[in-house]
Amino acid sequence: MPLHDKQARVDDVFHKVASRYDLMNDLMSGGLHRIWKDIFTRGSGRPEKPGFRHLDVAGGTGDIAFRVANAGSASTEVVVLDINAGMLEEGRRAGRQAAFRRDARLCRGECRGTALRRE
Repeated sequence: MPLHDKQARVDDVFHKVASRYDLMNDLMSGGLHRIWKDIFTRGSGRPEKPGFRHLDVAGGTGDIAFRVANAGSASTEVVVLDINAGMLEEGRRAGRQAAFRRDARLCRGECRGTALRRE
């Protein structure tokens, strides 16, 4: 199967499950994925430090990114990059409904082969 067709299939699957993605993770992990995400957030550096920047690649619904943003300071910048528009839309919806102190930018894009600069 050509790579383009594989990517289209993967996109379709994630688009179909986007509204139930976090519930599926709850069921498959017995809720442990929430604890793992909290542990990851605590270990992701110092989000409360002024100027902290976090890029969540393939961040889907943004649940990790929102945790990092919430733990951060007023100057913390958080960006979610995901190829699937359905997952990002679900993240935007969840972000509007939740009581997050800070927002995260959710951007559609593909980073395969992208060179990232270190600053």
